[in-house]
Amino acid sequence: MNARIIFDLDGTLIDSAKSLTLVGNKILSKIGRNSITEEKYKTFIGDGLKKQVERLLVWSGGIPEDGLEKYYLKFLSIYQSDPVSNLSTFPRAIETIKFLKEKGACMGICTQKLREPSMKILEELKLVNDFDQFAFGDTLAVRKPDPEMINYIMQNDIDGTPTIYVGDSEVDAKTARNAKIPFILFSEGYRKSSISEIKPDFWFSDYANLPEILLNYLGNFD
Repeated sequence: MNARIIFDLDGTLIDSAKSLTLVGNKILSKIGRNSITEEKYKTFIGDGLKKQVERLLVWSGGIPEDGLEKYYLKFLSIYQSDPVSNLSTFPRAIETIKFLKEKGACMGICTQKLREPSMKILEELKLVNDFDQFAFGDTLAVRKPDPEMINYIMQNDIDGTPTIYVGDSEVDAKTARNAKIPFILFSEGYRKSSISEIKPDFWFSDYANLPEILLNYLGNFD
């Protein structure tokens, strides 16, 4: 397959909402605040971990006087020590990644998640060797929706290689548009808007359907 397929991580390949919510509730408990539900926490995901912690604190009563950084670092320490417990993948996501790799696709990861927890997760899922390029939240000085994250992954590709970004959110859609590449929306992730509002080039709700979408777009898997 002569194509570069780039995937987001949280909300696209993995469902990390439960593990993030559990850490968030540990932080809230330490400062005497009410716990948050997983469904509510999902609305905080998409702009990096520090933004998640900021939204969590604001939602629960405001940022304490000792500042956001303190609670971000506490959250980060707890989460990075064990990012794989309570983690799940979306149905048929792993099988689809393996299939696309076997067909010869160049695979990349573009995520706001930091390198350390991302690599632990990919290693746990035995997916790390299926991807050859990575742009994490701490790889560059910028984050999504800046197109430099996509450009970083594409930097060694041959000119003219079709490139597609697969993600689940408004930020992912904007990233693809900024990079001037097609965007495929996984509709079962953490998006806050309707599919019609996000305006993806293609979308799917079941990973079993992704190869067919790619086949229709690329013309073949050779």
